[in-house]
Amino acid sequence: MQHDLSITRQSVHFPAGYRSGESTEDYQARLAQQLFQFSDPLLAALFQHQSEVEGMQIIGTTQTKHSGSHMLLTLLVRRALNLYRLPFREDRCYAESMRGVAHRQFLEINQVLTPRRIEDMTREVADLFAHTQCALAAAGLSQVRLRRSLNEPEPSDIAYGQREPQLLYGLVLASRRLGRPHIELEMDTLNSFSDDGGYEARPITLTLDIPACDVLYCANLLGTASDLSVRRADVESGEWVVINRAIDGVVTIPLTAVRVRDRDLEPYENYDDNAYCEDVLRRYSRTYLRSSAVADTRTFRGTSFRRKKSAGPWRSLMARLLRR
Repeated sequence: MQHDLSITRQSVHFPAGYRSGESTEDYQARLAQQLFQFSDPLLAALFQHQSEVEGMQIIGTTQTKHSGSHMLLTLLVRRALNLYRLPFREDRCYAESMRGVAHRQFLEINQVLTPRRIEDMTREVADLFAHTQCALAAAGLSQVRLRRSLNEPEPSDIAYGQREPQLLYGLVLASRRLGRPHIELEMDTLNSFSDDGGYEARPITLTLDIPACDVLYCANLLGTASDLSVRRADVESGEWVVINRAIDGVVTIPLTAVRVRDRDLEPYENYDDNAYCEDVLRRYSRTYLRSSAVADTRTFRGTSFRRKKSAGPWRSLMARLLRR
């Protein structure tokens, strides 16, 4: 795979492996300085895939954003950095009701949280942010160029409201038609981006220049809470987590930063009608990349798209039923 050389790669600035000619002693010393080591094992677990902490199986934010871990981590970041969000513009993890494992996990975590521990965890998140900012400054990075890709959802995902690509695709098509230079979207407080091209095949990709001061961490700066050895946390390779500081959550994205694989996607609507495009932007701009912020996205014809290649009779039938 050919990488985009303009993307900021943590493997270049903060390599997790040996640098050319680096001795084992120098490598271990660099890693000890590069990785942020957590004091609280529960806080460290919030960032990772899965961990066992204090008798609890913690499903971390790396594995899913629909978790008690992500709710608590969002709260801690907001407290650490004095961030606020309008109550009717809340993050997905707060606006959507918890179900199943996420709810049970949050109840378990709640049993071990005390006001003192929350204060300590908040200070440690502030320390993580300061660690990241020092690393970026030392690398000479005042901004980073990163990607976020959106995939075509499965019918089961659509049923739970995961319709991000349709909404974004509709806004892009309408804005193109009307000659608008950008689109406006709500995004969560914490947003994952990538630098390793792992999601290149997805139909929609955002490539954004992000101020370094809005980076909470990247994977190669995150350590664990182990006292035994310095090691990288169990997080997704190439991941960067970016902070959205807007009180209403609205982010302005230039159309030039949005790549749509038009050869793979085609809209159900033509978007040749200016009045229709104006209506799409009026009704659906500045909304979340999710359906629960929209009155009824199943009636939003403009954001639907499909692969040009047939998806199979069962999947096509389910998709038609869910769009009614």
